[in-house]
Amino acid sequence: MTDNKRSVSPKQSNDRSNSPKRKGQRPKKSGNRSRHHQLYPRLQPFQDEEKQSEYLDDVLRELGMYESQEGLERRQKAFDDIEDLLNRWSISLSRPIPFDSTNQLPKSAVSHSSEKQARIALISFGSYRLGVQKPEADMDLLALCPSHCSRAEFFASLVEILKDNSRIEEVHPIAAAYTPVIKFKFDGIAIDLLCARLSNDEKLHHHKKGETYVIEDSDLKDLDEAGVRSLNGARVAQILSTCAPDAEAFRTTLLAVKEWACVHGLYSNVLGFLGGINYAILVACVCKRNRNAKPATLLKAFFRTYSQWTWPVPVTLTHVSYSPPEGVTPLPVWDAKKNPRDRMHLMPILTPTYPSMNSAYNVGLPQLRRINSELQNAVRILDAIEKGEKNLEGVISGKRILSTTCLLSTN
Repeated sequence: MTDNKRSVSPKQSNDRSNSPKRKGQRPKKSGNRSRHHQLYPRLQPFQDEEKQSEYLDDVLRELGMYESQEGLERRQKAFDDIEDLLNRWSISLSRPIPFDSTNQLPKSAVSHSSEKQARIALISFGSYRLGVQKPEADMDLLALCPSHCSRAEFFASLVEILKDNSRIEEVHPIAAAYTPVIKFKFDGIAIDLLCARLSNDEKLHHHKKGETYVIEDSDLKDLDEAGVRSLNGARVAQILSTCAPDAEAFRTTLLAVKEWACVHGLYSNVLGFLGGINYAILVACVCKRNRNAKPATLLKAFFRTYSQWTWPVPVTLTHVSYSPPEGVTPLPVWDAKKNPRDRMHLMPILTPTYPSMNSAYNVGLPQLRRINSELQNAVRILDAIEKGEKNLEGVISGKRILSTTCLLSTN
């Protein structure tokens, strides 16, 4: 494993020590800032950036990467109805009132209880939250529950309610998973539902239906590790959706990168490549450092940046905090200097929330070589585009490899 510290040649060392210091001369800045500029080189935009970006958008539409308005409305309806179902379940736990024959609580019970009780906040994350879901993609949802809703009840009484609902099928609770989840289909839409229980209901008391619940550090208080993992998926998505200066440019670029990855067989966490969250963090870093760039230039920056990246230098979207927020239980944070296991990671892409973890911990050496090879190929195509010999479609289009994996790994 190579040393992450920047090496200095003897000549460079001697030049530094022997150079005279003039009065008032500011010392040269080095270290992290110098490395930062090397890892994120400033790029010249395409000469016809606007036209190239419009062409890229047209290519993505022809490839069916954008969901129809009807599909979006269908997802929103499912989201609203699942949130209502969860809150009826929450009410039934605090006040034992039976569901009626249509699997609903009586309206009188709902209206009476909802005035006094903290609501469950349903939060989307993954590709749906970022607006880059394909028409066949599932929906990742987090039920942020008040203190009286336990994980045990989530995987017991709620599962029974889901199984009895005529609009829901294929219910598969996986309570023992690394991140506990209930998988099911709601009106034909695949759902992955997680839960986290807050110790303080104050924010949920003020939460109203239709509002976006913003997750804060204080929400981590008193959560166990499974609860933190469940919560952090949504936290990462919220940060990613707000850190890019141009949200639309971020979405277009991420869609193009995901399609490139699918075409070249690089989209699969299960097989040791990268998944949706990994690519989203990589694209967000590029967007953050090329604030005014259009999608075509951002795509160019993505390939040129990561084809030159010095792995295992970690990709970080935000400053990594090694200390927990006030009142939060200390948890392991990715740290290659202190943790021998972390030093073994080949392609660290760190999550931007506490506790920061390597989202690409399972990337192996053959997979890393393959990713690097395809990044280099994309750079060669970009060189041909700038010479007018090819177009952007040549970067992302082609016959898909591992299309089944891409179809299943849509987040």
